[in-house]
Amino acid sequence: MLIIAAALLLTTMTMTIIQSIARTTTTSQHNNNVRRLARFREDGLSFRQNSRREQQKPGIVQHTHANANANSSTTSARFFRDAIACPQHQEPITFANVLRRRSNAERQYRLGDVVKFYGSGGHAERMLNNRIQPCRRFNHSIACSYVRTYRHSGKYPNMEVLDEVTPLVEPRPEAVMHLRLGDVAKGDCWNKDCIIETRSGNKIQYQFTEKDYDTILDELKDLGTITIVANPSHLSNPRTIAWSEKYINHAMAYLRRLGVCPVYRGIRNADDDFAFATSAKVFVQGGGGYSRFMAKLVMKRGGRVLIPK
Repeated sequence: MLIIAAALLLTTMTMTIIQSIARTTTTSQHNNNVRRLARFREDGLSFRQNSRREQQKPGIVQHTHANANANSSTTSARFFRDAIACPQHQEPITFANVLRRRSNAERQYRLGDVVKFYGSGGHAERMLNNRIQPCRRFNHSIACSYVRTYRHSGKYPNMEVLDEVTPLVEPRPEAVMHLRLGDVAKGDCWNKDCIIETRSGNKIQYQFTEKDYDTILDELKDLGTITIVANPSHLSNPRTIAWSEKYINHAMAYLRRLGVCPVYRGIRNADDDFAFATSAKVFVQGGGGYSRFMAKLVMKRGGRVLIPK
């Protein structure tokens, strides 16, 4: 009897030890997963110099191709979303000391060009590899993730890949407007057409006028609150910064006259702005390829795009 009792006691102790080890392993795996997600936020979605500050923001969830709808439930990852509230009084937007606050590398980041030309072959792709160097200079960016994940599908850009590597903000912003600022702001482009001729001879309107926005006036009035995404620091100088400041204040005053509440989310890097804008339910497109790819990804994710004529 003593032998049987001892055997039962030994079995019970063994089972208790096994359960304790299992619980410890599960907790360790959970903690490892949390650390991996934190590393993914720091190493995969932003420039390193901004990661520590932005990790203090509220979180979003990482987008996956299988969960592209607005009500999708996806795996958590570090990012942020903005709580939108219309202030009673809005001071004019100022861009003082922008050039000193933004790093030279960040001001030269070209996500739109990478998406536009990578996979095209020939001179354009060589230019990306030799000049922009998305994975050498911006190793922790959406552009680099796009290049590394790129799959040749017979056409470019590959929107499936861009969708995969761009996080989806949850909950999705109701309405977002992109304004192209920075190097293209070379005059009073709110009141007159500013057409810029590229090196290849193409003529592009990067900034829309008030009359252009009048063509979507009725749709804008229905938006209620709209978040402005705009970065004046891209390849800028003091003169283009000044014109950028005037342009965004014209746009915000115009929206207020329509009864819409515009909220500028501040100067963020191109990856943050891209992820936020492409998660919108309604997106007001700006000029240039960067904004055009925003619009394409919004439509791919089931959103609506408004394009000034």
